[in-house]
Amino acid sequence: MHLANLVIKQGDTVILGHEDDRPNTENHNLHLHDYMALGLRLRSLQSIYFSVFLSYKPERMLMEESDDDLEIGLRAMSEMVAPLKEFTVVIEDAKFERYLKTAKFGKLKKAGLAESTKAELEAAIREKLRMSYLYNMEWVDKPTHQLSKFNIMLEFPRQDGHPERMVVALEYRPAERVLRLVTVS
Repeated sequence: MHLANLVIKQGDTVILGHEDDRPNTENHNLHLHDYMALGLRLRSLQSIYFSVFLSYKPERMLMEESDDDLEIGLRAMSEMVAPLKEFTVVIEDAKFERYLKTAKFGKLKKAGLAESTKAELEAAIREKLRMSYLYNMEWVDKPTHQLSKFNIMLEFPRQDGHPERMVVALEYRPAERVLRLVTVS
């Protein structure tokens, strides 16, 4: 299954891909849609850049218990890699009470998670984790702390509108099989 991405619309401009042998200084519409007739401005760039940097990547539903794609990304951060299905998501008590239930309460409420216990929130993150992509993988090497971390985008349905999206930063601890919550935005 594949979801095609034709354009990105920003305000009154549509951005789309064109042939890779055509320079990015030229704008060409390779689609049958007449965007300019709709009053939209047209901008295009080489398809190799459009598909890599501007294509939408939906959450993926795993058909089997395989984390091969995620493990490839994790190898960029650590020599030690284990399947994410073996990991536990951990939220420290202080972070749950003094950060999530106060500073991030509005975000949790929009996602329908405001009344969740710490264990329920850990389970909700873990459930969505393997359907997400890893973003902003980073190795922090400072005198005060060292850690490997990455972000995931979680989407929770809402009855009164569009789904609520949350970016969750997780510290990657492969030796302990732990993903520790760092922040939510």
